[in-house]
Amino acid sequence: MLKLDTLKLDTVEEALNDLKQGKMIVLVDDEDRENEGDLVLAAQFAKPEDINFMLTHGKGLICVTMSSQRLRKLDFPYQVQHNTSPFGTNFAVSFDLKTRANTGNSASARAQAIKHLTNENAEADDFILPGHVFPLGAVSGGVLKRRGQTEGSFDLCKLAKLEPVGVICEIMDNSGQMLRGHGLQDYCSKYELKLISIEQIVEYRVQNELSIRRIKELEVSSDTKLLVYVDDSNLTQHYALLVGGALNGQNLEHVKTYNQDIVEDIFYELSNGQPRIDNGIEELRQVGGGVLVYLRGDKPNLSEQILRDIKTP
Repeated sequence: MLKLDTLKLDTVEEALNDLKQGKMIVLVDDEDRENEGDLVLAAQFAKPEDINFMLTHGKGLICVTMSSQRLRKLDFPYQVQHNTSPFGTNFAVSFDLKTRANTGNSASARAQAIKHLTNENAEADDFILPGHVFPLGAVSGGVLKRRGQTEGSFDLCKLAKLEPVGVICEIMDNSGQMLRGHGLQDYCSKYELKLISIEQIVEYRVQNELSIRRIKELEVSSDTKLLVYVDDSNLTQHYALLVGGALNGQNLEHVKTYNQDIVEDIFYELSNGQPRIDNGIEELRQVGGGVLVYLRGDKPNLSEQILRDIKTP
């Protein structure tokens, strides 16, 4: 299996710019997953020639990705109640646009059906089931919860501030095998398509948005306040203590971050008679205040997200 770091990847910003212009990009998933590339298009720009390109040069199954809420609104039920697929792909029942029912498999009929999904006035009665377009439900939390092309394409449309409905198609080579590695690189060069990875979308979202919500504030003492956060991607709670001047928005550059460690949290206190968190608070008091962040679980840049929330007026 080829390592993704041997590929020349474009930036998420470049991919978003192309999607906004109605262009396709290629999205590759993780090395330890399928390690495959999918063509991705924002559904609101779907044209017959786009669907024909996917059929001709992608060769895989053409699917549309959307939220579970949109699936429910349009009465697209999931194919099974008990999903046993290896990666939990959320296939819903296929559909066609009712007005194109007699030509549902043509590129133009599929493009029209896909584009109609993004119409805010679209209703369940506009479609017939089953059909020739295959819907997929993205899990809540997107790639921060499930690192698949379903969530990746859905997240990209949201990040591009487009209707959050994507069109994806797996890419095969001329022998019918899944195209991977430098084959994808050559494919993107040939068709002038941007190439990015799921991992890049994860990093972009962590850096540019908050996956945490502040759910509670408690006055601990006259100079200390506890903020409780929940991470929507996995429902884990995390904590921040504002000490001294930080209560008034000062000394926020003084930050101490601790990851939950049962051994440290229990046995350090037993052997030293002083919880390590107390030591951290005292150190912050000595410099006029600051923020102590206590994280449960190892998630990159979560401390930065909490600090961004604290500093936002």
